[in-house]
Amino acid sequence: MLSMSIFPLWWSSFSETLGRRTIYLVSFALFLLWNILAAVSTNIAMLIVMRILGGGAAASVQAVGAGTIADIWEVKERGNAMGMFYLGPLCGPLLAPIIGGALAQKLGWRSTQWFLAGYGGVLLVFLFFALPETLKAIKPILDEVEDTTLGASSKVPALNRISSRQIMKQKAKKWLKMAKRVFIDPLKILLYLRFPAIAITVYYASITFGSLYMLNISLETTFSKPPYNFSTIIVGLTYIPNSVGYFLTSLFGGRWTDAIMAREAKKAGRYDAKGKLVYRPEDRMRENAWIAAFLYPGALIWYGWTAQKGIFWVVPVSPPPFTPLTNPPSNPHSPLSNPNPNNPGSRSSSPTSSSASAACSSSPWRPPC
Repeated sequence: MLSMSIFPLWWSSFSETLGRRTIYLVSFALFLLWNILAAVSTNIAMLIVMRILGGGAAASVQAVGAGTIADIWEVKERGNAMGMFYLGPLCGPLLAPIIGGALAQKLGWRSTQWFLAGYGGVLLVFLFFALPETLKAIKPILDEVEDTTLGASSKVPALNRISSRQIMKQKAKKWLKMAKRVFIDPLKILLYLRFPAIAITVYYASITFGSLYMLNISLETTFSKPPYNFSTIIVGLTYIPNSVGYFLTSLFGGRWTDAIMAREAKKAGRYDAKGKLVYRPEDRMRENAWIAAFLYPGALIWYGWTAQKGIFWVVPVSPPPFTPLTNPPSNPHSPLSNPNPNNPGSRSSSPTSSSASAACSSSPWRPPC
């Protein structure tokens, strides 16, 4: 989770220049490599490093996927499109504990890493043959650096005299600019936090996202100890109620937020010259946000109190379905609350860089959990 809070800053920045497809292929190739090395780790330090790098490679989808959706769908359709898109990533909380628990219990922990490596390899092949480029304009980093170095209007004469010192100075300047473009410029994404709409939603998402992951960790520790004493596989099954909320919000949340957005535009009478509705990102947050403000903390209190008292397991696992229903980071298309910077609203607020706005939701200001 630490790497997932940092790496999207670079993935999103590069995707706006090199293209979405390139980033997908590079990141999943690295994901395959790091998981193979994690599977053959000889000590805990090597395993931790490989897991951090593997998580960072997989984190490309978190930001670049949002940009891909913004490339293809119009604002009025993005809510439903993102809901369908997140059906894939949200299968993880349902399937991962079950598959991982079964593999670890039967074959050992290394089998989980080999499974991830195989899964990443299959995805890499599929992306290579099935995914087209969606970014309209692709510009290599070298060309971008040369433009900034020479200037848009500069013209180099066909023949000129130049000393070796000047040549070295120009080359050094070029490579320094490239290093700045690769390592420093992606951090400019954090400047999006100067916009109140994005800053407030990032801080709000930080709290709810952190609470969600504390809940996920608590499920494992709570139900594996007395009075429940569940086995590894059964503990994995306790994540199913949470996943039910994920699926429901992915299927219906996007449609509801799109409907709210259209309703508010009609109520305000916002039409363009062609008679089409003019949508505003803030229209997505109406009654859904207010309901979430009460349901989400209530569900957490319900789970925490009943689990602490050791009440029959059905009671404490009953509230978790409400957490993805009301928690924007766990599902960016939560029908009850949708102020996640990774949702269509924030990408519409900063249309010049759709992946960048999504990456803000994974900035260091957000707890890595």
